[in-house]
Amino acid sequence: MRMLRLSLAALLVLVASTSATGSIDENDLAMDATRYEMLVDRALEAADVVLAGRKSPLGAKASCANPYADLAFKRAAIKLLALQQTLIGHNDLQPAGSRSLKLPAWVLEPPGCVSAQVLEQRHDWLARQVEAMTGPVCQRAFEKTNEVYYCSVE
Repeated sequence: MRMLRLSLAALLVLVASTSATGSIDENDLAMDATRYEMLVDRALEAADVVLAGRKSPLGAKASCANPYADLAFKRAAIKLLALQQTLIGHNDLQPAGSRSLKLPAWVLEPPGCVSAQVLEQRHDWLARQVEAMTGPVCQRAFEKTNEVYYCSVE
């Protein structure tokens, strides 16, 4: 916790010193954006560590078979949006007929205990989007690295 406070304090000082000069340095802003991205990644990892072994508050409901499924679908959808943003402008890495990914409203809702049917609908939507978005970039990574299982997961 102390390390997180120090990290946050360092970021706030950096932002304050950048703003105090009155001039905008795009390189500093880019570095700050990268730091924020890294901090959020580390905080997500920290949350996974801290919450490991804890029961989900949603798990208390008898109708909630897997309280983490809804959260996992939402996190994957948000990461898919990040992938799309990374690939913008690289037409050779985007799916044919590519369009802007429109996230369904459920992605931005807090995780909840939803029915198996709702989870299946979310799964199906995500599967279609992931397959279309990851195919071209994974194929190119395979061609560049010759690593057959570059994008394989179990």
